[in-house]
Amino acid sequence: MALEVWPTSLPLPLPDGYGFDPQDPMERTQMEQGHARVRIGQMSPEVSDLTQFFEMTGAQVRTMLQFIRDDIARGADWFSMPLYTNGAYFNHEVQLDSPPSRVYISDDKWRVGVPVITRDDLADDV
Repeated sequence: MALEVWPTSLPLPLPDGYGFDPQDPMERTQMEQGHARVRIGQMSPEVSDLTQFFEMTGAQVRTMLQFIRDDIARGADWFSMPLYTNGAYFNHEVQLDSPPSRVYISDDKWRVGVPVITRDDLADDV
């Protein structure tokens, strides 16, 4: 099955406010005595959490929500999305981390935050 692609009718993410949070692949178990037990978890060490922000019209918000509902199984499927990294836009394989947030700005303009998880290592993209 082909990877779904973020709709080209939607705007690119805003370059400001971008940030990512690399996930620690280590799992630690506190012991009753002695040092904690440390092991590599099941998660790939390249996984990062990030939120991309967009300015959208009401129609674009509806298009985004329809894409999430119909094309990526309410956010459960991985898809390709342009992310602003290293001073430019590049497509990355992502999955929704939680539902997008929406804040009304004015005159049918919305600031939308799309929290995603990426399999790509973004640590070198700053």
